[in-house]
Amino acid sequence: MSRKSQLTLLIVLGALAVCSGQAVSTFEGRIQAVATQNGSSENLFYTVATNAVRIEVAETNTLNPVNLLDRSSGIVKVLFPRTHCYMNVKPGSQRAHRPTPATPPAALPVPPQPVAAAPLNPPPGVGPRVTPGVGAGPGSPTMPAMPAMPAMPQRPAPASMAAMAIIPADAPLDLRATGRTTHLLGYDCKEYIIQQWGQTMDIWATDQLTAFQAYLQAPPRRFGAPSIERRWSDRLAAKGLFPLLASLRLDNGQEQYRFEVQSITPARLTDEDCKCFQMPEGYTQIPSHQF
Repeated sequence: MSRKSQLTLLIVLGALAVCSGQAVSTFEGRIQAVATQNGSSENLFYTVATNAVRIEVAETNTLNPVNLLDRSSGIVKVLFPRTHCYMNVKPGSQRAHRPTPATPPAALPVPPQPVAAAPLNPPPGVGPRVTPGVGAGPGSPTMPAMPAMPAMPQRPAPASMAAMAIIPADAPLDLRATGRTTHLLGYDCKEYIIQQWGQTMDIWATDQLTAFQAYLQAPPRRFGAPSIERRWSDRLAAKGLFPLLASLRLDNGQEQYRFEVQSITPARLTDEDCKCFQMPEGYTQIPSHQF
């Protein structure tokens, strides 16, 4: 084979590799998943385009909002159809904000304390009343001193409490790959785990779909330590991963949260389909609440 033919072949192979990589990174279609927490489940529908994602709940008789993610800016518009309003949630705002400590007030002057009045002297011939057998009069027995209580042994703090004292509330989550792999719904998945605060989240995720975005249901709490289920999506999105199965459990094995994909339907979205990513008319923006 001539040098020119070899160069042409390399160019063609490179173009095919680029095209195959783009096919993976530009997934379009629909993903159906179920999220379960505290005994209640939600059926979630993801409509995925090249630069946008729409997330909504299947049940239409609820007050659940609709999420519109703009990939170019990373901003999620949380739409409330019943009230025709929306708020913007900026990327990286899912951490809990610590309250600013209040400035202690200046020390107040201590008012003068009243002087205790001197005890009145009893009239002549009247002495203090002494109960027979009690007191410190001549010949009276004295009360025995109370025995000292033995010191109580200090119990060691549980390991979970010791860990809570060491790990700060806003410590970053460590997403670690275990090296295990599996095949779910036709996609190659790798296993990842997150461990913090006596909880372990086991995640099977793939890089063949799209970067994950968790469903935002309501304005989050402003203060307080953020839980793993409120922060794990950021770690997956940073690596371009989408979970097909995730389970958050306590050390005793009790499951706290579960996310499981039920079906994946690749499809090229039409112009009519892409209208679902547009902001509806007549919606009013409300102030966003930071995580």
